Amino acid sequence: MSTGSAISNVKKATTRRVNGKNVTFSANMYEQYENNSRDDISSETTLDAIVNGERTATTRWSHIEGFYDQIKEGDIVEFHDKNGRSILVRITKAPHKLTLKDDVEEWSKKEGWSVEHYNNEVKPHVRAGEAYQMEYEYVEDSLVDDNNPSKSKIEKITISQQKDKHNYKKGYPQKHTDTAFVFTENAQANAANLELTPVGPRASRITLNVNAQERSGGFNQADIRTDKEGNKTENAFGLVVKKYQQSKEGSWIK
Repeated sequence: MSTGSAISNVKKATTRRVNGKNVTFSANMYEQYENNSRDDISSETTLDAIVNGERTATTRWSHIEGFYDQIKEGDIVEFHDKNGRSILVRITKAPHKLTLKDDVEEWSKKEGWSVEHYNNEVKPHVRAGEAYQMEYEYVEDSLVDDNNPSKSKIEKITISQQKDKHNYKKGYPQKHTDTAFVFTENAQANAANLELTPVGPRASRITLNVNAQERSGGFNQADIRTDKEGNKTENAFGLVVKKYQQSKEGSWIK
């Protein structure tokens, strides 16, 4: 199988957070080495080789992918296979064109493929001037396995109680999307926020965009339920501790 197909469907994504890292590219990485690996490679697939420290580079053809002029050193790329697994790598050397003067043995050590595989599959593309290699390092503990969560490695989780209540004001969670915010909630507002069947007095007219600072000059946890425009905060989660937020007349229930 051609080396050039292993990273098909490379996509430049809107920057998003994965395991606390800004990911700007997503690509397939699922090739089986079969009998084409170096003798010192124990991994069966190219993705496994990256995780096991046996692969630090990949070569692709310019007529297959068009991302070479975009990716740069320091970018975080997400690789995924066909079995629901994904990892993150950090680019240490931007894609560069290979030439026939390059050291084939060094190429082999970086990619895990045998020199014979290079001669059969890669060299024709190098000769045609369309082979590009990028180098990277595995982001430790970034393996995610959708089919086997117990094998997924997640970065260290820290749980803390924020004593500075001013950090709970509107807009703070949106600036810290790699953090989950848990706040005390009521069943009345929680149902409305989740777009479920309204409960209790006032029902569908419940106020979700709470701004305690405007009302009393202070802050409370419900301020982080939405942003200033009333959009739901995706990384804020309510812990229901009471039934209602407002009475039938609209007054606030303490």
